[in-house]
Amino acid sequence: DIEINNYFWYYYFLGAAGVGNELFYILFLPGMFWFGSQSIARQSMLCWMLTYYIGQSVKDYLKLPRPPTPPIAKLEKHYETEYGFPSTHATIGFTLPSFLFYLIYVFLFCLG
Repeated sequence: DIEINNYFWYYYFLGAAGVGNELFYILFLPGMFWFGSQSIARQSMLCWMLTYYIGQSVKDYLKLPRPPTPPIAKLEKHYETEYGFPSTHATIGFTLPSFLFYLIYVFLFCLG
C-alpha cells in the first residue's frame, strides 16, 4: 500500500531513524566502554538519558498527536501509540552528536 519511488532515500532515512532507536544505543554505548574512552561513554550515556527523559516528559505533557496519515506515510507502525512532538529521535539525533563533538573539541583544544 506504500509506493517507494527512491530506494536510496528510503534506506537512508530508515537507517538514520535507526540511529535514534534503542538497539543502536544497546550496541553503541557498550562499544564505547569496551573500545573507547570510559569517561566519554559515561558522559554520553548521561546526556542520552537526560535528553530522552526530558523529551518523553515534554511529549507526555503536551500530548500532541502525530501528523495525519495522508500525506505522511507511516513506515513504522509500532510508534503509532506515542504522541508526536517533540520527536525523541530528532532531539537525541541532534543532542548526542553535538555533545560528542563538544567533548572532542574540549579534549583536543582545551585539555591537549
